[in-house]
Amino acid sequence: MGSYRNTIFRQRQKLNFRFDMKEQIIKKAWKISVKDLSEPWYFEDIYVNCETRGEARSKGLQEMLNLGAEKLKESRYDDTEIVYTDIIAHRAKEYDTILFEDKEMKRHQIEKHIWCKERDQKALDLTVSNPNDLAVVWAGCYRGYWGSGRSGYSDDIIFAGKYDVKEAYDIVRGSDYGRQETVRLLNVAEFNANINTEVIKLQKQIDRLRTYKI
Repeated sequence: MGSYRNTIFRQRQKLNFRFDMKEQIIKKAWKISVKDLSEPWYFEDIYVNCETRGEARSKGLQEMLNLGAEKLKESRYDDTEIVYTDIIAHRAKEYDTILFEDKEMKRHQIEKHIWCKERDQKALDLTVSNPNDLAVVWAGCYRGYWGSGRSGYSDDIIFAGKYDVKEAYDIVRGSDYGRQETVRLLNVAEFNANINTEVIKLQKQIDRLRTYKI
């Protein structure tokens, strides 16, 4: 067991080391906004990839014109056309394109990528350390467990699908970060004890109902 834990620890170290390495920026990102923009809520997430702020403003101007953006018109004599000097470009480092593990991805996607990779690795580890155990699949996006036969969801573990760890791993492997799906080992003794508790509660309700019979 100690050797197994050491292996997992070394895997985590390697992953953390890669994350801490100096990033190689492939494309710098800039968030574009416009002074006195009419209906600015339609243009809140405009990003461009350029090396310099000047290039970003030029590209941002073209992007805004393509989207039909106009300046706020305070009087009928005002010109609504956007010009270069109206463009504001702020660095948006979270949207930089980074070379990470030989793949190009946005900086803000790296943490999600690592989470999914670690999730998959932990699920795979269970197929080695607990090959004969049962597991449930938690879907964080629904705040519930996968149902039996890979169908439906339940917020009560009693009604959750019970899978062998290999099938549970197959379910979560490669699952999108937004689904927040993870494999959880099922503690059979605890599960059965909870079932017994629920049975006792229900039996008491049944016994009470019987007293109302005429």
